Parts: sequence; C-alpha cells; structure tokens
Amino acid sequence: MLVLACAMPLGAGAAGAHAGSHSDPGPQAQQLRRELANLAEAWGEGGGTFGYPFWDKAAQRYGARELSPSLFREYVSGYRDQLEDGCSLIEEVEVSQGLAAEVAELVRDACSRRVEGLRDQQQLLDELIARAIDTEASPEEVEARDARIAELEADANEAFQDAWRSTRVAMDTAQAALREEQLDPLPEDAFI
Repeated sequence: MLVLACAMPLGAGAAGAHAGSHSDPGPQAQQLRRELANLAEAWGEGGGTFGYPFWDKAAQRYGARELSPSLFREYVSGYRDQLEDGCSLIEEVEVSQGLAAEVAELVRDACSRRVEGLRDQQQLLDELIARAIDTEASPEEVEARDARIAELEADANEAFQDAWRSTRVAMDTAQAALREEQLDPLPEDAFI
C-alpha cells in the first residue's frame, strides 16, 4: 500500500479522482513540454547556454585585471555575434500554448536585452581603449569620456539584469507549468 501511494500522483487515488487528475499527460501537456524543450534547445544552441560561460569567465578575469580591455572586447563581440544569431533561432521556435508563448516572449526579450548589454559593453571597452591611448585629450574631453564610460557601464548592467530577470521568470514559469502537468522539468540552467 505504501509503495502504491508513493508511485501515484497526489490526488490520483480513489478519494482524489476527479476531472483533471490523471497520471498520463494529455496531448496538450506533451505539446507544452515539447515547445518548452525546443525553446531551451534554441537558447542553448544560440549562445545563451554555451556562449555565456566563456563570456562570464572572461568578465571575471577582466574584473581581476587578468585580461586587457582589448582582449575582453574580443570575447564580448564574439559572444554578441553568436547571440544575435541565437536570437533569430529563438524567434523561429513555434509555440502554440498560452504558457509556452509567455515563456517564449520572456526568452526572446532576455536574448534581445543581453545583446543590447553586450553592445553597450563593447562600446564601453572601446571608450576604455581609446582613453588609454589618447594621451593628448583635454581635461574636458577626459571628463566627457569618463561620463560616457559610466553611462555605458550602467546601461550594460541594466540590460544584463533585465535579461537575467526575464530568464529567471521564464524558467520559473516553465517549471511551474511542467510540475502542474506532472511532467519532467527542464534542466535548471535551461535559460541561463
């Protein structure tokens, strides 16, 4: 009896048998799972999962002054290019379910915001490189460049935070929908 109770979904026993409680996911639930898995796959192939760790590690090394701005700029521009193509991949994923469409919109927004952040970061690095080699700039020019650097840094950080929040909400929404349908969850890092 204990084994049988553990193997059954909650509410699926004789006392809890009612409409909507079943152990076999229906076609709509299976379609939801497929569409969410397709989004996660497109995100990963497009650079959301596979490009991110390299860029993140490079950012850490840059922050620790182990990479020059020009070398870090190459990581940023390479990841940005990969992610721009990845956003196109994500756009091509067809979704029909209400929740899958909501998750898709969040993931698409996250991709766009991350690309924006990478563009801002690349411009920031361009400014840092220019500042380092421009020894004849007037104090006003240095002040203007420093203000631009601060603005670009703030814009990049805001875009990255927006993208992170969107991917987190997308992940939470997807996992909750899959749990509700009693389906296997996506990997927890599906929309990093």
